[in-house]
Amino acid sequence: MTSTEQDRDGGDLAPGRAGTGRLNVGCGPHYAEGWLNTDVIRIPGTVEPDIVVDPEHSLPFEPGTFDLVYVGHILEHIAWAEVPAFLVLLDGVCTDDARVMFVGPDTDRAIRNFADGISTWHDVQIALEGPGAYTEAAGFSVERWAADRHHWNCTEARILTLLEDLGWRDVTCWPVDEEGLLPELDGWPLVSRARNQFAVSAIIPRRV
Repeated sequence: MTSTEQDRDGGDLAPGRAGTGRLNVGCGPHYAEGWLNTDVIRIPGTVEPDIVVDPEHSLPFEPGTFDLVYVGHILEHIAWAEVPAFLVLLDGVCTDDARVMFVGPDTDRAIRNFADGISTWHDVQIALEGPGAYTEAAGFSVERWAADRHHWNCTEARILTLLEDLGWRDVTCWPVDEEGLLPELDGWPLVSRARNQFAVSAIIPRRV
């Protein structure tokens, strides 16, 4: 049984049961079996989520639907001032002790790796601005989707501070190896193996 199939207390998290759902936010071309995959677009043959959502409105799910939520390389595509509101939307469809995994580019790590000769300056640029800003090198079309570029300087430290300030619980950093793999997160629908990324999990804020 993978880490997505049982929580830390051993409870069954099989999809389809009330309060035991698994949500993959912004799946892009990385469809995850056993998870409910959402995105803001559908591109036949490339991006095929289970549900297309409208980012201007609430998520179309009942409160308490999800125990596990994966947010992979999404936050940096949202304007910084709007990130807290996005986190509230997630909270609204989660169980009281739902765990959310955030993965994204870490520009601090990219700069350190460049200084150590591990990463190229191009890697730093992608961490700062997003691969959509460098379409020729990344092999993508000129415009992959709206808001493709990064909107703010995303770092592990900044995410940690934000979550803690907003009252999220059990905020935990997970190690990323030199190949960009997250060896301790087997079972989560990881969307990138970029070495210059972070992984932070947290439990939603305690409800009054």
